[in-house]
Amino acid sequence: MEYRIAVAHGNASGSEWNTELCLPHPATGQQACFLIHGQTFQEINWFKPEYGSWFVGDMVVKDGSLTLGTPCDPLFVLLPLLTTATQQTADNSGMFCGLEHILESDTYQDLPKLAQCITPNLRLICDVRQVDADSFYRLNNAKVKGWLCCKVDRLQQGLKDSALGQAFQDMDNVQLAAYCIAMLAEYVQESWLAELRDIYAVPTSGEENQSSQAQSSQDSFPNPGLKRPRFDPKELAKKRAKEAKDEAKRIAVAKEASTMRSISSFFAKPNK
Repeated sequence: MEYRIAVAHGNASGSEWNTELCLPHPATGQQACFLIHGQTFQEINWFKPEYGSWFVGDMVVKDGSLTLGTPCDPLFVLLPLLTTATQQTADNSGMFCGLEHILESDTYQDLPKLAQCITPNLRLICDVRQVDADSFYRLNNAKVKGWLCCKVDRLQQGLKDSALGQAFQDMDNVQLAAYCIAMLAEYVQESWLAELRDIYAVPTSGEENQSSQAQSSQDSFPNPGLKRPRFDPKELAKKRAKEAKDEAKRIAVAKEASTMRSISSFFAKPNK
């Protein structure tokens, strides 16, 4: 029997790892792997170094790969499906659809399995119409924006409370929001990211380039009305983290050096 190492949220047995779901990735539409364990929906990522093995108890697992399951909001996967199924456009709010119709796909046979973990939360992004015992759903743009804003706000707070929190504390609100929106870009399509940038007043790359050009002109012809270009938030966070790490290392070295004797002291004449 061939063994492999898998790490997931919760207690997933080996048999449950055989029930991987092949679903469309919410940002790219390409096939991606997910896992439902209990009520927890998880994204699966696989990594294998060129050389490596695992020691498990008294056994050596020859395959050094690692399968990692991390919790993921299933509404991310559902968001593009709702847009398509309800036939929503810029001029039309779309129609109400049953969950079976929304999750119907000839390409992805595992989509109906999402129903068990998304039904309680569909009201967060949808209008719901009840007809007898059946429920029908239609995407609500205002609810989606509010839901995504909650994601951004929680990311901001989580980053500030993290081990690298000081680096994020030094960012202004727009820079931190830009960083969080860039993280959501892994799961959200560009149309929704544009809405978030408008809400949080985050400039697009084109606006940043124009701002840089304006700053260049300002060096020769100062104009107080022009805005200074903003730093890339990801690069700024890396820079702040490196500075904090270097400072902590410097303090530790200085503390260690203060307790050390110089080499010449070992050859000095003892005091009588």
